[in-house]
Amino acid sequence: MPSSAGVLLLLVGVGAQQCMTFQQGLCEGPADCMCAVGDSCAASAVVNSVAQLSTFGSCPGRCRKVMHGQCSGPSSCLLDAGPCDGPGCPSSTIVTVGGVPVQRLDGDVSAFFWSNGLECDADGAPNAYNPQDTGIDYLANAGHPGNWWGIATDASGTPYTQGSYPSGSYAPYPGYYVSTTSLEDARFPTHDVRRYVNAVNISFIVLPTGSFMSKLSAKLGDACFVYNSANNHSSFAIVADTGPSSQIGEGAVALQFALGHNPLNSHGRVASGIASGVRTLCFAGSSKGAVSSQAEVDALGSALFEAWGGMARFQKCIS
Repeated sequence: MPSSAGVLLLLVGVGAQQCMTFQQGLCEGPADCMCAVGDSCAASAVVNSVAQLSTFGSCPGRCRKVMHGQCSGPSSCLLDAGPCDGPGCPSSTIVTVGGVPVQRLDGDVSAFFWSNGLECDADGAPNAYNPQDTGIDYLANAGHPGNWWGIATDASGTPYTQGSYPSGSYAPYPGYYVSTTSLEDARFPTHDVRRYVNAVNISFIVLPTGSFMSKLSAKLGDACFVYNSANNHSSFAIVADTGPSSQIGEGAVALQFALGHNPLNSHGRVASGIASGVRTLCFAGSSKGAVSSQAEVDALGSALFEAWGGMARFQKCIS
C-alpha cells in the first residue's frame, strides 16, 4: 500500500455517499489492515491524496474489518485493499501436523485453519483427577509420580491437593488434584485451581508444542471458531493448552458439548471425542490473556470472526 503523511478519505464510486479512511503507519500488509465503511462524505472529501491505491481496484466494493485491538472508530481504522478470495479461495499449507495440513488463505496472515477430529481434554477442570482415579478423566492422562504433566506439584514433585495441600487451599473439589493448563491466570498461585482454564466451563482447544506456535504467530489465549460439519453446531473457543508436537485436534469438555457431542460415558468420565469433520479457524495473535468465563471467549471470538468475514466467508473458504 502506498505511504502517506496524512489521512486519505477515498470516495467509493461516482456520486457514492460512502468513504473509507486510511491512517498511515499502522498497516503492515493488506491482511493486517482494518477499514470502516459507511461515513457520509461529500464529493470534496478526498484530501491529502497520495498515489492511487491500485490494489483496491481488484476488489471493488470489498472492505473487511479485521480487529487487532487498534480500531476504535472510523478515524483510527485502516483501509483493507485485499485480499480478494478468488474462486476456490486459494490457500497454502504452512505446516503439517500428524498428516493434517494447517493452512492460511493466500494473502491473509490474520488466521489459520485445519480440519480433523477432536479428541476430548479435561485438563484444567477441578474435578479432572484425584488420587483414587475417579475424576472425570483418567489419572494416567496427567502423568505419573516423578513426571506429572497434567497436575500442579510443589518443587519436590508432590501433587497439590485441593483443601489439604497446602492446608486450607481453595477447594471446589476437596481431595482432588489441581489440574493445569498452559494458559494461566497469574493472579492466583500455582496450587489454586482458578489459575487454570476450566475445561468443563470454558471451550478451548489444544495446539501442538514445538515450533508450531511461532510458525503460525499463534499465542495462548488466541480466539478460534470451531465448527462441527456433521451437525452444523459451532462455538467460539480459545487456545488454552498445548500438547504433543505430532498431534492436532483436541478440545475441552465444554467445547465437545457445544459442538453437539457428549464425550462422557455413563459414569461421567471422558470416553470419546468427535471422530472427524471438525473445522477450526484461529485468529493468530488475538490473545487478550487469561479469561474467566465463556462470555469473554464469545465476545472476543465473535468480534474477530465477523470482522474476518463471518459465516459467509467461512462456508465459502474453509473446508
